[in-house]
Amino acid sequence: MKSLAVRNLGIAVLAMVVASCASSNSPGALSDQQIAMVVRTANDAAIQQAQVASPRLTDARARDLAQSMVRDHAASNDRARKLFIERNLVPAESSQSRTFRSTILGDSQTLATLGGASLDRAYVEGQVRMHRDLLGMIDKTLFPSARDQTLRDFLTEMRVSLAAHLAEAEAVERGLPK
Repeated sequence: MKSLAVRNLGIAVLAMVVASCASSNSPGALSDQQIAMVVRTANDAAIQQAQVASPRLTDARARDLAQSMVRDHAASNDRARKLFIERNLVPAESSQSRTFRSTILGDSQTLATLGGASLDRAYVEGQVRMHRDLLGMIDKTLFPSARDQTLRDFLTEMRVSLAAHLAEAEAVERGLPK
């Protein structure tokens, strides 16, 4: 019951992030610097959650998912860092990046309290939710706001990767015991 309440809280907070992004979906809603921070925060969040859960995941598919999240999001962070240096983009905080970071911290703290099949399910469900929300954020806010073409190209590549991660997480989720 506790994990359901915490999960619902996490969903509510993440919904607020997505809603705040969607309500300001006109071009120029975020600066390229703020988009850079959201990108970095999203990658760091996926890595952090995988690192918190991975040592205690009991399902092999969930462990494989966590390993791919660390590997792929670390690679994305490396590409993003190079892009930010090349384009002179210094990541800047926004309400979206702060709220997202806070939500992920809460989700990571929840994951730290779980074990066994409930940890497997909570981790995988969290990855499904986070990747769906990030795809929506890219479509509704980040891409329309981005002014730098190289950043827009990066977001397009990131979207493809996030969609693949979402498909992978959904497949793992379907295979987990109810």
